[in-house]
Amino acid sequence: MQVHTEETVSVRKWLLILLLTAVPFVNIVAICVMAFGNFNTNIKNYGKATLMMFGVGLLIAMFTAFL
Repeated sequence: MQVHTEETVSVRKWLLILLLTAVPFVNIVAICVMAFGNFNTNIKNYGKATLMMFGVGLLIAMFTAFL
C-alpha cells in the first residue's frame, strides 16, 4: 500500500489558478506550465485534464466549422 505524503492544495492557490485560467492567452501558458511542471499531483492532473478538454473543444469547433 502506497502512502501519499503530498501537501493539500490550499484554497488560496486554487483561487490563483482559477484567476490565471480566466485571463485569455495567459491561460494557455499557465495550463501548460501546470501540466508539465514540477507541481503537486493534483495541479498536474488538473493541467493535463484541461489540456485534453481544450483539444476536444478544438476538434469539435473545427468539425462543426467545416459542416
